Amino acid sequence: YILSDKRAEPQGILKSCYNGVKDTFAFNSLNFIMRTSIGFFGAWVIGYFGMPGGIMAAYSSTAAGTTAYLMAAEGKGGSAIMKNVARFQGTGGGTIIGQLLFT
Repeated sequence: YILSDKRAEPQGILKSCYNGVKDTFAFNSLNFIMRTSIGFFGAWVIGYFGMPGGIMAAYSSTAAGTTAYLMAAEGKGGSAIMKNVARFQGTGGGTIIGQLLFT
């Protein structure tokens, strides 16, 4: 496509932004948006309020940062989800065990 003589029809920035928002909230990506939003905000709530017993102090960014990194590492690939779940379990388990040993 880059080396061909056919060029895409030019469009303005507003139309490009509109098409991007429309594609983001399309039905096929709405499921992905909901899953990642629940994960991000759930980790944020855990980090904001902390975990009782001194496991994780309040106002900690560890849970949210780890979740954001692991969920954004490979996007929304089909078979990559199992790899991301395994990474999340390993990182989350290591973080919790480290916090328990530290306290």
